[in-house]
Amino acid sequence: ASSDARAFFKDDCFCVPGYFGTQDGFCAPCPSGQYKPNNGNGVCSLTCPANAASRLASTELADCFCTPGTHAKLNSNGALITCERCNYRGLECRGGFEADTRIHAQPIASEGFYQTSKVTAEECIVTMDKKKTCKGGLSCTGKRTGKLVGDECNGDFGNACLPGSTGVLCGNCPAGWARDGATDACMKCGEGSTLALSLSIVSDVTLKAGVNIVTAALAAMTATKGGRKLHTSMLRLGTQWVAACSVITQFDLTRLRAFSWSLKEIQKARDTC
Repeated sequence: ASSDARAFFKDDCFCVPGYFGTQDGFCAPCPSGQYKPNNGNGVCSLTCPANAASRLASTELADCFCTPGTHAKLNSNGALITCERCNYRGLECRGGFEADTRIHAQPIASEGFYQTSKVTAEECIVTMDKKKTCKGGLSCTGKRTGKLVGDECNGDFGNACLPGSTGVLCGNCPAGWARDGATDACMKCGEGSTLALSLSIVSDVTLKAGVNIVTAALAAMTATKGGRKLHTSMLRLGTQWVAACSVITQFDLTRLRAFSWSLKEIQKARDTC
């Protein structure tokens, strides 16, 4: 309660905003869902919109917030108009305000879904350890209030992805990860996998080229009986082998996994050193 500067009697006191006068002469806080912006002993006659609530002793419309299962519809000035039902597939509505703010909480993606607009979400198709790579939007709500969030948060609406996934629908592989198929889970690239894979390919090409060169040499010796055509044939075969190996340099092998046996050989070499 409060009073004017020259008040002398108890009857001169009046209730401050957010409180109303009771029959026994005391001031009580406005109940949830009601507010009172002015001084006086009158009742809290102003109410929050449908499906909205407020804390005790609220003084203005800005104190009203939506209840769980609904979300705020605002006017051009950001004031609450009504709380709409949350009947959207893949989205959930927490109600209330974002943490430590007066910003109305809006729909966020449920686990397994990726939010694409305020009221739409798409189901994620990539799985990792029998779980969808989309974690939902709960851990990324800070992005909506201008706070710094982790790299796991993707898109304009803050969609969290499991480690080893990123991008739209959490369907892309981040740097240092790779996968075999479009809907397969990304796996971390092993250290030294590029070298091991390159050696595996070169070894395979060398083996096949060696067999072909020997076979061609024997056939040429039989046909030419040691003539100069043999040297020409050998030179051409060698040139073709070099050209075959040079194809490897045109590919980015950094995101490919090496054969398991080649990785074991590299590990053995390291252990020996």
